[in-house]
Amino acid sequence: SGISISSLFDVSDDAEATSHCGSLASLFGYIARNVAPYSAEESPFQVAVRNCSSTRGNAVYRRGKKAADSGEWEKAVYYYHIALVKQRSYYGEDHINTAETLNCLGLALLELEEFFGAITALEECLHIRQNLLGPGAEECAETTTNICRVLDGYHKQNGK
Repeated sequence: SGISISSLFDVSDDAEATSHCGSLASLFGYIARNVAPYSAEESPFQVAVRNCSSTRGNAVYRRGKKAADSGEWEKAVYYYHIALVKQRSYYGEDHINTAETLNCLGLALLELEEFFGAITALEECLHIRQNLLGPGAEECAETTTNICRVLDGYHKQNGK
């Protein structure tokens, strides 16, 4: 009976709950209504991150989880990327929330058979979890299992 990783995401912040990152459609609608066209120096993704009011990334992380639960993997990846940018800005590079988002991102990329991105996200997740929780933590074992799933998927796809 420990604390679940998802319970560490604070959901009480009103700004998070009413974030313009509430849905992909509302996010794009908000951008279209309130943002000048992006410049050559700024991608549409950067505009979305800049205009996402989810300070800690929690609201957009939850949207990623919801999309993943519905099997909408591309949406999930999009939301997880925005959440990572926000979380790293708020918490710093190596935080337990960032590790959980990286784990979810890796699994979503695995579902899309984006093996390199999946292994990269999961290895970073494992590094953070080992440093913060210790190498014997259950979360580290979970991430290691997910890394094995990526390698297995890659080998199956490539006949090795």
